[in-house]
Amino acid sequence: MRGKSATLNCTALGTHDHFALEWFLADRSGARHRLASAELQGSELQVRMHDSRGRSPPYQLDSQGRLVLADAQVGDERDYVCVVQAGAADTAEATTQLRVFAKPEATEVSPNKGILSVMDDSAQEIATCNSPNGNPAPQITWYRNGQLLEVPLEVNSEGYMTTRTVREASGLLSLTSTLYLRLRKADRDASFHCSVRHRLPAGRQGRLDSPVFRLTLHYPTEHVQFWVGSPATTEGWVREGDSVQLFCRGDGSPSPEYTFFRLQAEQEDVLKTDLQGNLTLEGVQRAQSGTYGCRVEDYDAAEDAELSQTLELRVAYLDPLELSTGEELLVFLNSSAAVNCSVQGLPTPALRWTKDSIPLGDGPTLSLSKITFDSAGTYLCEASMPRVPLLSRTRSFKLLVQEPPGNWSCQRTSSLDP
Repeated sequence: MRGKSATLNCTALGTHDHFALEWFLADRSGARHRLASAELQGSELQVRMHDSRGRSPPYQLDSQGRLVLADAQVGDERDYVCVVQAGAADTAEATTQLRVFAKPEATEVSPNKGILSVMDDSAQEIATCNSPNGNPAPQITWYRNGQLLEVPLEVNSEGYMTTRTVREASGLLSLTSTLYLRLRKADRDASFHCSVRHRLPAGRQGRLDSPVFRLTLHYPTEHVQFWVGSPATTEGWVREGDSVQLFCRGDGSPSPEYTFFRLQAEQEDVLKTDLQGNLTLEGVQRAQSGTYGCRVEDYDAAEDAELSQTLELRVAYLDPLELSTGEELLVFLNSSAAVNCSVQGLPTPALRWTKDSIPLGDGPTLSLSKITFDSAGTYLCEASMPRVPLLSRTRSFKLLVQEPPGNWSCQRTSSLDP
């Protein structure tokens, strides 16, 4: 690895009392330059350095005649020849080809920051991936949603990539790859990244991935959704007096312009135009019930795209209750009475009569017969709308019970005559 020491072995085969070895550097022309020599004298190897060819730190021979390159750099990638002579005619040589590996720096990716149109029928520049200062030159691959992109180097309309290798002043290699793709609407949520595979000693490999990035796409609207938000009920009713929100969303990008309108007598009454697709009706009233619409203004959309949607806004209301009697009703003992409770509302409200929280019956009319003194008390008429929660009203009256007129005469007479 770059920056580490490299040691090149050179040993004579067999057993010899005397041998000499020389290390040479072979240049690209084939010429050899002697770097060092050593001679075995007795049991000790006598080492001599000749020419380090300007290398810093200089070449060294260890006690076993091995050539040592401290702080190995890419420039040390050369052919080194060791010549061994044992005896008068026994000479052999071997060549070592040194390779210095350098792990590239962190992978850099530069996505296209513009708005890319899916309507373009040719491949567009997606991103550039850069792997700086490695050795040997690494390999760059591209991924979409974690899946390898099989893109060729030949230019075509569907997708390809280009690569460029630069040798830096340090001798290290920087590789740049640019990806081109023809985009589809499905790519609006796609994640992309590039991966750098670099070689390591002993046949191993390393991998450096770039950060994930996404693209900003332009694609026309195909569908529009229009709905009533809270506080609408599950059946689409809203309560009179509430603030009602209407939401409109098109599936185009960038966000198109939205026009809200109300249909009255087959005419469009424009209410609002904005880019958010939200319309708020404050304190909605029953007269605002009707047909509302939303239209997406997208001039790139296909001719058959439905860019407009309508809905029915139904405002539920409940007017105050009216009783056929006043706040008090005086009746005679053992008599009968009927009280009507009337109401106006939409949807049709349900009426229920109670006394002291005890249900007496459903419907607008309360019928009382054979009235006793126990019948006296407060009667409550309650109007509610099961389909519209929290919308209800009540009205009550007090029932007074007294003796019939004949009993009054007896009492009165008896009370007037002493």
